[in-house]
Amino acid sequence: MRNFISYYYGFDEFDCVKKNNDYIIFYRGDKYCLHRIDDLSVFFKKKHMVFKLEQIGCMHSIVKNQKNDIFTCIENVYYVLFKLNVEVVDKKVGIDEIIEFQRLVSQIYDVNTGVFQDWITMWSRKLNYIEYYLDRNMKLSEKVKILSIYYIGIGEEAIEYLNLCIAKYSLSFCKIPIVLSHDRISYSDTLYNLYDPLNMIFDSRIRDVAEYIKSLFFNKSITREAIEKILLKTDYSEVEYMLLVARVAFPTFFFDALEMLDDDGDDNYDIIDVVGGYEIPLEYEEMIDLLIKMINRIKKANLIGFA
Repeated sequence: MRNFISYYYGFDEFDCVKKNNDYIIFYRGDKYCLHRIDDLSVFFKKKHMVFKLEQIGCMHSIVKNQKNDIFTCIENVYYVLFKLNVEVVDKKVGIDEIIEFQRLVSQIYDVNTGVFQDWITMWSRKLNYIEYYLDRNMKLSEKVKILSIYYIGIGEEAIEYLNLCIAKYSLSFCKIPIVLSHDRISYSDTLYNLYDPLNMIFDSRIRDVAEYIKSLFFNKSITREAIEKILLKTDYSEVEYMLLVARVAFPTFFFDALEMLDDDGDDNYDIIDVVGGYEIPLEYEEMIDLLIKMINRIKKANLIGFA
């Protein structure tokens, strides 16, 4: 790979470390990542956003190769070279890092009255797909099928909760801040993931916090103290905290794990290792109820109870 990097990017003396499917490059005091692109369609969907984000300075920026191309094809695999704009790429993401990211990108801002219906539409499609997948996949273990049914039920309750809140707060006419967010963000992610322009999406500013809370839960790291710290660090409207509860309630991490099982095609892959056993859905609902109670206490809100 060193020879390819020298040929395509003109780097002479540099250090190179492979990390998963990528290569971290240290060249003349700067850090780069040769990032593998597994799905070109995803990149093209975000291409405009990627170049727009370079203007704000804190995101990783694209480096074109010596042929002035964005993509470099090496042994039939496409890569994009990013210049990394964070000093310690391996530092783990916490709520402080998420809040700092939101501060740095705060100039990219919009409002939207339709985010609620967007979520309901997407979540409904996701549940329909999961049900379709369960009906047609004969290789799934009985444990996985039972857990899937549990989480489909929780997903339906999340949609119902959002519908109830839309009615209570007249949300069809409520403008919600839309900011730069992430497709997914997890407590196990690093600053490299946090500032990766290919991981970006525009959504409510509670999206990242909600996904972070879910990742803590599914990795058995959620505590009352962790929830309290998150609430003390955030300053949202009551409507946004309602959105936070609804988004926490929709179990994206389980559905992601189920789709990984599908993508891997590995009969021995055990989703139970990822999301735990039968007792977890009940604990999940208890965590959601605790979140609502703590929001109402700490933020002096009056959120509707869940389920």
